[in-house]
Amino acid sequence: MSEPAQRMFVALWPDTEVRRCLADLVRACVEQIGGRPVDPEKLHMTVAFLGDVVDTQIAAVCACMDRLPIPRTNLSIDRLGFWPRNGIVWAGSRTPDPALQECASDLRERLARLGFRVERRPFSPHVTLLRRAKKRPRVAAPRIDWPVSGLVLARSRLLPSGSEYEVVRRWDT
Repeated sequence: MSEPAQRMFVALWPDTEVRRCLADLVRACVEQIGGRPVDPEKLHMTVAFLGDVVDTQIAAVCACMDRLPIPRTNLSIDRLGFWPRNGIVWAGSRTPDPALQECASDLRERLARLGFRVERRPFSPHVTLLRRAKKRPRVAAPRIDWPVSGLVLARSRLLPSGSEYEVVRRWDT
């Protein structure tokens, strides 16, 4: 009998202040253009999506993360974007931090060696703010300074009401 699989991902998880600033930006965008806002408690920045993971693989992912050098850096969220094909409004960085880019690339290489299918495109740091948006918001993107203090392994459950996230483990810088 096979093990039950869980959808998992590695992410940057905002602290309380960053989450509050992102939630303010979500509200401003919704007021202007509508769409389905991401719940403030679900705001995060995916670094690597793992897909369906069984318990025996979680230990391997954790061992991989234990050896990953995670930079203590500051990520600047200073732009809004819109992907019209899927109606996503997102917040990201005009100048991604090279240390964070290198960490994401290193993580993806390590996960690929463990057999995970990982994104091949370079890491594009962004946080999804709205879904089902019809157009790009004309809200001025405030500068949000996000002190990167570690990564999390999170579980995603798909429910009729939407996704629910649970932090399984944290790795601090």
